[in-house]
Amino acid sequence: MPSFNDYSQYRRQSFRLQGYDYRREGMYFVTICTKDRLPFFGKIVDNQMILSDVGQIVYDNWYKIPQFSPHIVLDEFVVMPNHIHGILAIISPVASLQCNDGTHCNDATEANNATKNQFMSDISPKSGSISRVLNSYKGACSKNVASLHVASLHCNDGTQCNDGTHCNDAAAFAWQPKFYDRIIRSEQELYNIQNYIINNPKNWKDDENYF
Repeated sequence: MPSFNDYSQYRRQSFRLQGYDYRREGMYFVTICTKDRLPFFGKIVDNQMILSDVGQIVYDNWYKIPQFSPHIVLDEFVVMPNHIHGILAIISPVASLQCNDGTHCNDATEANNATKNQFMSDISPKSGSISRVLNSYKGACSKNVASLHVASLHCNDGTQCNDGTHCNDAAAFAWQPKFYDRIIRSEQELYNIQNYIINNPKNWKDDENYF
């Protein structure tokens, strides 16, 4: 069985496959980091994650994903001081969007705009895709954090981040622009990743995101 550190590669690079339809049924291991990997979400104490106010928002919103994306089922998930790991399962493909008359929006009636629309379609996350789901999740978290309306929320231990801002400062919080993903292709791989996520707090000091 691979060691947990074998999965550090999942966080270093994107495993998004060129030409792969991320609306397809399947399971995906995803990681999202904070901007500059600052510990907005809390800290590890005795191998347990202690959530900050921002961390609690991130945690709570994860479990709301199926409410807005009913084709998604959640598996293992953990919030770490400066990133999250989770497994998402797409249980049914998302049908093509339809026009008001019941026809598909990309039929002959839209031919005049086909070239422009195709370009935008190619560069935009597809409806129901992992990218669209995670972008919506990140946006909801950011909106909730901003709504705290607190100028400076101190870290649990009262310290400051490396840039001088407080780790829970609603005004300073931001996500890293991209996320990291891996398509899970086997039961064994799923089992290994589940265990990696479960044991992440215990292995925090060995994590590449630790500082």
